[in-house]
Amino acid sequence: QEPVAITLDHVGKRYGDGPEAVHALTDVSLEIPAGQFVAVMGPSGSGKSTMLNLIAGIDTATSGRVEVAGRDLGRLSDDARSDLRLEKM
Repeated sequence: QEPVAITLDHVGKRYGDGPEAVHALTDVSLEIPAGQFVAVMGPSGSGKSTMLNLIAGIDTATSGRVEVAGRDLGRLSDDARSDLRLEKM
């Protein structure tokens, strides 16, 4: 079994609060093994770019957990996420 490179565990991303809040992602779970190529497809506005920004550590999830190379991005500082991008992506 190959090690898991990317894990999304019940990830959500919301922009704003209250009735005007935009839910870009809701309860997304995914595992991508190391060495796999994955295509992200869907209609405009379905959350593809948001999901990729979360995986890259450019943005942070509102809920759930995003792990890259075994590191929980929600627990890393901005500098540590930047270092991870430099080393792993």
